[in-house]
Amino acid sequence: MIVLADAYTQVGMFSESVKHLEPAQEILEEFNNLFLLGKVDVLYGIKYFNEGDYERSVSYYKEGIDKMQLDESRNWVLHYSIEMIHVLLYQEEYEKALKYIKRCKLLLKKTTDTDKKDEKLLDSMEFYIKFIQGRGDAEKLEPFFQNVHKGGEAHYLSWYYLAKAFSEAEMTSQAEESMQHARDILKKEENKISDQAHWESYKVNHVLRREIAAPHLIQ
Repeated sequence: MIVLADAYTQVGMFSESVKHLEPAQEILEEFNNLFLLGKVDVLYGIKYFNEGDYERSVSYYKEGIDKMQLDESRNWVLHYSIEMIHVLLYQEEYEKALKYIKRCKLLLKKTTDTDKKDEKLLDSMEFYIKFIQGRGDAEKLEPFFQNVHKGGEAHYLSWYYLAKAFSEAEMTSQAEESMQHARDILKKEENKISDQAHWESYKVNHVLRREIAAPHLIQ
């Protein structure tokens, strides 16, 4: 049930996901499976984020991450903490986001089997927040852009936040180039969705996907 709920959540079919999450939670509570109970929570967190209920989303993410910490599932704690930072940014809770970025960077140092893209994603988020707060250093953006570019295929969200940082710094051409990188990588991910109904749901119901795909995003 949890596998189906996860699959439906990833393509934005949240009503279908909930049909599996509710009975799964009852069974998992009976066996006190902390990791999967945490997974249920973060799937609700994803649902509420994409439905615009950011406060409820953060609450569920925190509950899920806490359970995964008790289960000592470091990789997943890192993964879902990064996801929660996206929600905090939508809430404009920049100091809280920076706090979690710092936590995630510390966790990265302690965890060996991690996605190497995560470090650059966290750095991109931090750059963006600093520019939003008026503390950004434009001279550091271009070297970081080159570092991301030369480092192989980065996460599309790294390019997305880098584009937003460039936009805040009024460096329009670099912002547009970065956003195009984000769209190109996202397109590769989207091509993996073969089911038409799943594709239509994903296209409509995932907030970050819609924002990246929007042609008017960079002013």
